[in-house]
Amino acid sequence: MPGYRVLHSHDASHFLAVAGSYLYAREVQDHLILGACESLGAGFHPDAPPKMVYAERSGEILGVMMRIDSRRIALSGWPKETWSTLAGELASLTPRPRTLIGPQSLMAELIPVLTSLIDCQPKAIMDQNIMSLSQVTAPLETRGEMRIANAQDSSLVSRWLMEFTDESLPMERLEPQRARELAEGKINRQQVYLWCVEDTPVCTAQVSRPPRHAISI
Repeated sequence: MPGYRVLHSHDASHFLAVAGSYLYAREVQDHLILGACESLGAGFHPDAPPKMVYAERSGEILGVMMRIDSRRIALSGWPKETWSTLAGELASLTPRPRTLIGPQSLMAELIPVLTSLIDCQPKAIMDQNIMSLSQVTAPLETRGEMRIANAQDSSLVSRWLMEFTDESLPMERLEPQRARELAEGKINRQQVYLWCVEDTPVCTAQVSRPPRHAISI
């Protein structure tokens, strides 16, 4: 028997009540998990039931796993002694995840081990860079103005989401219906901004995963 226990949650509020202190202490590296929890709390519905798993020993969180959607799993922590347990948790998911997201130092060692333990070959495809913005320089002589997207912009925003996914994550196919759902959800939460020139949208910036002291765009 391992000297730790593994617990499950399907409710973001309950999960944060238990593991929130651990995640917020690592907010910059774990902002994907925190943001996904906040999106669930705001009414966002992923294409697979949410599942949060954490390992703990005597009240200390050792590792956290969260299913972001049907394709992606986000990880934090998980020392080597817990890897066989983590492999079992991943093997229990349907469909099997194709993408694991986590610190590069963890992924480099973990992926080969998982491949040997379970009948799947997950890939770590995302390296997240952490940057600090200390100064903002206003652009000069910029045409146009910014506005918040509305329901009439759903088709355009969903098309841009698909084009962004095709360019930045070519191995992750975003279907039109799913893109439409994502676009409408972001617009309803006022997370989509459009830059318009002569009333025509020419580019977009979208808020994503907004935890307490960090943001992803």
